Amino acid sequence: MNKEEKEVLNKVLNHPTGLLSQSDWLNILPNRDTRVGHSLITSGFVEEVTRLVKVTQIEATFYRITEKGRNALKPFYKRFWISIKGDLRTITVSAITSLVTTAIGIWLAK
Repeated sequence: MNKEEKEVLNKVLNHPTGLLSQSDWLNILPNRDTRVGHSLITSGFVEEVTRLVKVTQIEATFYRITEKGRNALKPFYKRFWISIKGDLRTITVSAITSLVTTAIGIWLAK
C-alpha cells in the first residue's frame, strides 16, 4: 500500500458518518484520481454499499472502510496479534479437545 492509499484510508476512517457518498468519495481521493479508489476497493480495504434512498426510491452507492482497512492503519504489533489470534484460538480448542478425549479414553479403559 502506498502513501496516497494510506492517506485516503485515514480520511475514510476519520469521516464523521462512516458512510461516504459518491461525491464525498471523489473529494477524498487525491486529485480525484480514481485509480487509488479502485485499488482500495479491489484490495478489500474499502467496500461499496448500496442503500435504498427512501424519499426517491433510488439505490445509491456509498463507501465505507472494512476491517481489513482498519487493521492496515494499526501499528505492526497489533496487526501481528490480530493475524495470529485466530490460530491461537484453534490451537487452544484442539488442545482442550484432545485432553478431554484422552481423559475419557483412560477412564473407559479402567
